[in-house]
Amino acid sequence: MPESVSPDPDVVDQVLESLETSVGALVERFAEVAERLQQMESEHSKLKNTFESSDLDSMDATQFERRLTGLADDNKQLRQVIKEARERAQRIRRRLIVLEDEV
Repeated sequence: MPESVSPDPDVVDQVLESLETSVGALVERFAEVAERLQQMESEHSKLKNTFESSDLDSMDATQFERRLTGLADDNKQLRQVIKEARERAQRIRRRLIVLEDEV
């Protein structure tokens, strides 16, 4: 925005409110994903410990190993979601800073 033109305060307020809502939603989603990741890591650890200390037959062990692999894959996906949410929140925060500086 050119320095000689003042931004419309109503438009700025609307944009700031919209960004604030978006950041709030991202923070909530991030908290949900972080909680789910923690639960999955806990379950993965319990299953792995049980698997390592058990004397299951080979068919059960194979099924258990698949479950552990599935949980590990879920954890990787959740970590990616968290990473993307953090990056998106940072972009929105930078926009907010720019808009606040213009006001």
